[in-house]
Amino acid sequence: NELCKEYEVEFKESRAKNVLLSIAGAILPIAAAMPVASIVKFVPIIGQSAGSIALSSMSSASTYTVGHYLINHFEKAGTLEDVEPSKAKQEINKIYEKSKDAIKNLKNSITKSEEPTVETAE
Repeated sequence: NELCKEYEVEFKESRAKNVLLSIAGAILPIAAAMPVASIVKFVPIIGQSAGSIALSSMSSASTYTVGHYLINHFEKAGTLEDVEPSKAKQEINKIYEKSKDAIKNLKNSITKSEEPTVETAE
């Protein structure tokens, strides 16, 4: 809804849900790794930390990816009505690869107490 407001795109909740469900197929491989990250939590001593970090990283990357896909789509005068899932999947895969680097940069900057640098997907 906020992205639609920002780009002056008509927001219909039912259409937004359909778009998110249709592009979720591109995110499924990412989401499939989440149970593995949850299982890691059972490893003594480091499991909780490693599992939590992995889950938060995957969630962050997924959110970043979907958000940037929609931003790119809206900047090309797209609307929620003309999202094509097959094209979305290709673009989402490219953005996801960039998002992994962005999340790493953000984590590194937090641990070094610097300003984060996040490159936007093109």
